[in-house]
Amino acid sequence: MLEGIYVEAFNLFLKYTGIDRPDSLNNSVIGLFLLICDIAINPVEGFPSDIMDYESFIICTDPGIRFTLLCSFISKDADKWTTVIQDYSRQEYFDLSEQLCEYIVCLPPWVGSAIVADWSEEHTAVQDLLKEESEMKFRPENLSIRLFTAKYIRFQEDKIKYPNVFCWIGKSMTGEVHKDVDLTIVERIFNRHQALFTDVIGGEIRPTIFDDHNKENTMETFQAFYQFNTTYDMTFKWITEKGPFKYDYHWLTSKYSDEEMKDWVRNNFKDSYSIYPEELKTI
Repeated sequence: MLEGIYVEAFNLFLKYTGIDRPDSLNNSVIGLFLLICDIAINPVEGFPSDIMDYESFIICTDPGIRFTLLCSFISKDADKWTTVIQDYSRQEYFDLSEQLCEYIVCLPPWVGSAIVADWSEEHTAVQDLLKEESEMKFRPENLSIRLFTAKYIRFQEDKIKYPNVFCWIGKSMTGEVHKDVDLTIVERIFNRHQALFTDVIGGEIRPTIFDDHNKENTMETFQAFYQFNTTYDMTFKWITEKGPFKYDYHWLTSKYSDEEMKDWVRNNFKDSYSIYPEELKTI
């Protein structure tokens, strides 16, 4: 991560702000760059907040424009901003993100997190969804969407509590985290928001087993999730590709033969459409 687009973004940050390259990673300039990135890629207008001004909507939500405008603002008083981040605290994150977003006339990211976190207080449907997430046992209707939405809400719930950890995760994990959060909390947050599914040696995809989730339910949800996703993919092929269906799903697992994978995908398709893929007729 210390090459490619990450370095390119940092070089642009230094160029646009006029700030000298720091001589170490443990530097306030690095913290400022990460704060700029956090604000740039997390617009609030349109979702989850209402659009405040339609004429400036694109400017307010385009990450590249936001990044450039924020760097331009910092360049006007670069000496001040190079040392402005001191303790990497929650309050510092709030204060600085508000100052920067006031300049680009946009809501700071934490406002979006607060809106989403409040959904569970306002909507019984969200409460039901989060109950499913806590048990890792989802209703089958739109399972993939329900799973992603629940994880998104959980992410925002933690982000409004610990925005500094999400913005400055490297600093937070060094032991130099601010006194308002200790390493035990940082570890819990990191583990809680791991990728749901990971590929292991050999190319097989497996579910992440979380300490606070039932293992059996997690495995069932994993199976159902990929059943839905292979059917979504087959549906996409049905709409966009010509010729016979291609059953190229060894990216999911290498444990089964071509015929076994094909039969599994065909049966999932039939469960949804009451017809096998090869029974479809070209009109």
